[in-house]
Amino acid sequence: MASGAGFLTRVLRIWMPLLPPALINGFLFVFILSFKIMSIATLLQSSDNMVLAVFLWRLWDTGDSGQAAALAVLMIVVLGTLTSLARYFTRSTSAFKEISDESG
Repeated sequence: MASGAGFLTRVLRIWMPLLPPALINGFLFVFILSFKIMSIATLLQSSDNMVLAVFLWRLWDTGDSGQAAALAVLMIVVLGTLTSLARYFTRSTSAFKEISDESG
């Protein structure tokens, strides 16, 4: 309990007013970031070079939503794995350990 307030009161009076601005800002951030990334991918694309993001967009645009979804899931799995590995290996370096030891 926070100052005698129950769970429902905390949710309605504290969490609910904080959620809409956070969700709107998160949506805008992702929206702007996706336009930036998509424009870069479009510039890199040529007839000889197909960028994966543009290929995914074409699949979605032509109505192959099943293949587009499968490719998107595959991209998420691969990028998530690579990100996890990168985080694991950067945590094991001595420079990162020194910084984290000093901060906490």
